[in-house]
Amino acid sequence: MKRKVKIILGYVTFVFVIVALVLIWESLPIISGYGAKTLCSGIFVSGRHSADVIKQELGSFPLNLGSFVVDLKDSSVTGSVLGLAKKKAIFRTGVGATLLNGVTEAQLKRQKIIIASPPPVNQDTVNWPQGDKIRYGIGIDSVSDRKFDRSRLDSAIGEAFEDGKPPVRRTRAVIVVYDGKIIAERYAAGYSINSKMNGLSMTKSITNALIGILVKAGKLDIEKPAQIDEWQKDDRRQITITNLMQMNSGLKWWEYPYASSDFTKMLFKEKSMSAYSLKAPLED
Repeated sequence: MKRKVKIILGYVTFVFVIVALVLIWESLPIISGYGAKTLCSGIFVSGRHSADVIKQELGSFPLNLGSFVVDLKDSSVTGSVLGLAKKKAIFRTGVGATLLNGVTEAQLKRQKIIIASPPPVNQDTVNWPQGDKIRYGIGIDSVSDRKFDRSRLDSAIGEAFEDGKPPVRRTRAVIVVYDGKIIAERYAAGYSINSKMNGLSMTKSITNALIGILVKAGKLDIEKPAQIDEWQKDDRRQITITNLMQMNSGLKWWEYPYASSDFTKMLFKEKSMSAYSLKAPLED
């Protein structure tokens, strides 16, 4: 009986070790890819120091397992974990940082991308939010300190920048808008009004706002199915633009940022993120 138990325990241990090794191996390119892309964007897009990016964005486990080499001449960053699973991200002016996946460096640099021209108007001469000229609302027009508690507002903003005790906030910028005007604004050390930051999921809000402009102009009906060719041969053709905007498409998708998942495969292993996401089958 004891011998059988030992055999079973040995088998279970063996399977556990194999599964753990596979998961770790799958995670290595995610660690090196995420780090290379993040560091490349931080240095060459945002103008930050590499040490600051590594400390703020890559300083916790498991991202701190990665090692990174910055090439200022090539405007690139190469990441690896113990010399394995190397990933390289390249910066191109006007385009940003791109992680090499399924494409060579030479092929990437040969891509012809039409970059939008800046508007002819000097944005510093146009009032916010249409431009960058700031008219702070304190004591101007309908906004005054009498409509809100200035001391409590300042206290709340100050708390947002406190990093000496848990939870870790790492706040970079805060802007408070009241009655259509900026009434408070503050930046962390090393950041300013001109700092470029990673938009992450805030991009969804911008995208939805742009779609709202099209709807208001009568150029788009969001209740109609999304016109995606890859979905026309199955039930996915019923997914509407509203479903997509509300992240309620019913597509099968596992999103876990710290290991191998649909989310990390799309971002750090695939040549085309959009092509990969379009393959997701319908689940609900």
